[in-house]
Amino acid sequence: MKRKHVIVIFITTCAVSILFALLTNRGTLKQISREIPGTKGKDTEFPERVDSQITAGTILATAQENFVITLDSNMTTGYHWELAKPLDKNKLELVGSKYIAPSTKLIGAGGKEVWTFKALKTGKATVFLKYIRPWEKNVAPAREKTFNIIIR
Repeated sequence: MKRKHVIVIFITTCAVSILFALLTNRGTLKQISREIPGTKGKDTEFPERVDSQITAGTILATAQENFVITLDSNMTTGYHWELAKPLDKNKLELVGSKYIAPSTKLIGAGGKEVWTFKALKTGKATVFLKYIRPWEKNVAPAREKTFNIIIR
């Protein structure tokens, strides 16, 4: 009878220890993700951002005003974003694009590419971007993004 009791206590203790370890570790992981600069209160993934934090997909723009698409990029790897297809020149104009280096001094850290467009007149247009190394010919892009623009 005592042996049975000891086994039950042992199994219960192990189960409680495992549960405690899982809960503690989970809390630790959450704490670590909060300590990463720029992630406080956010998921630790760094998704592409469009027009200051709108998720990729459809962008609402106003005629005769600029809008911005910001994409993760890492020039140290040789990759950069390019237009995959020409713009509809009746609806959109490329104002410019620039690379913003990361604020860290870590070697190989990625930055952002900021693309600024001007919406010309009401209607719909599409921006197709591809992430490539310009010297690699006949190689599929590493990533592609499509943005549907609705201009009001």
